[in-house]
Amino acid sequence: MNRWRKMGRWFAVGGLVVVLGLTLGLTGCQKSAKKYSGKITIGSETVNESAILAHIAKVLIEANTNIKVEVISGFNDSEALLHKATVANQIQIHPSWTGTQLTGILEYNGPTLSREKTWEYVKSEYEKRFSLTWTKPFGFNDTYVLFVKQDMATKYNLKKQSDLAAVAKDWVVACDNSWGERELDGYPGWKKAYGITFKKVAPMDYSLIYKAVDMGQAQIGVGYATDARMKKMNFVPLQDDKGFAYPYDGAWVVRQDLMKQYPKLQEVLEQVAGKIDDLTMSGLNAQFDIDQKDPEVIAKDFLKQIGLIK
Repeated sequence: MNRWRKMGRWFAVGGLVVVLGLTLGLTGCQKSAKKYSGKITIGSETVNESAILAHIAKVLIEANTNIKVEVISGFNDSEALLHKATVANQIQIHPSWTGTQLTGILEYNGPTLSREKTWEYVKSEYEKRFSLTWTKPFGFNDTYVLFVKQDMATKYNLKKQSDLAAVAKDWVVACDNSWGERELDGYPGWKKAYGITFKKVAPMDYSLIYKAVDMGQAQIGVGYATDARMKKMNFVPLQDDKGFAYPYDGAWVVRQDLMKQYPKLQEVLEQVAGKIDDLTMSGLNAQFDIDQKDPEVIAKDFLKQIGLIK
């Protein structure tokens, strides 16, 4: 997933207050929502998490209403394009991440906010500026993570990001197309926070980062916390000992006029709020990246597993 800033890269236990207590009265909600008809278009990036979350929304909407849903997944690694398409009503819903849009679309440059406050701020500003709103978060925090190969971690005794000071001047860092430029939550801000400068920053399509590090084309990579490939490929995430990374809680961005047209749609979508933690999302991503399963199949299997569809 991209962080167009991805916020990308949303929470601690206290933040969970935001997403609890959502399932009461859903039987009535589902019955009344069945009368809804029409068509909704959901947009997503081509990468794992975005595609899976888009199809979860599709399956939930079609299971609880008579609305036909189309998913367009051609937004290649670009949260900015998804945002523009939603504002222009070319699509009506897309998955996003609070941190991505806090420092990206909203260009926030104030003090660090908690996960809950980040979500509240982003939601409020989106409603005021763009007539878009955010559903309650899914539960996972897909923040940026710096990682190295296991042998490099052992050789240079790397455990935390501050340890990179001894090697960074000779190292290339592979990152997505936004981390290298984002002032607050990307490389410029990280460099100031840690006082460390890499030899070279190599922006690339997110799907290529893990290969670049594995093949030695880069010595360190910037990935996402819920990406199962990190564990699968035996990479070592380095501790963010300066607490630099912003919260990246995932949720759906929805046009407010769509919510007015279908008042129960928010309840339909928020059946999964607080139900997808880091481990769960990582497992779903693994099915996409490693098992190469279709994202709609992944979505249906997950929703069956947690009892939201039959």
